[in-house]
Amino acid sequence: MSKKTIMLVCGTGMSTTMLVNKMNNIVKSEGLDYDIISSSIQEMEDYVNKQNIDVLLLGPQVSYLSEGLSKQYAPKKIVVDSIDKNDYGLANGKKVLAHAESLLD
Repeated sequence: MSKKTIMLVCGTGMSTTMLVNKMNNIVKSEGLDYDIISSSIQEMEDYVNKQNIDVLLLGPQVSYLSEGLSKQYAPKKIVVDSIDKNDYGLANGKKVLAHAESLLD
């Protein structure tokens, strides 16, 4: 299986960075084969155009964009979904990673 890329997106990219760090610690400790990155909503398109994104998870503050982005990125086979607001608020990297993995199946 090739390495999968999971991107978390929020308004400024700041709060998702903390969550991504927690998720990357889990990936490293469990020997998983994922690249996990964060982005602001403004930089998201650049990332999507430059690298292969498999799952795009939106923070609660930008989750209203989910339906439109799902349609926009369907041709690229990018799965778009929102991060649970409780998991996001608690920076629960384990649960957010499990959610992303479920979308990869």
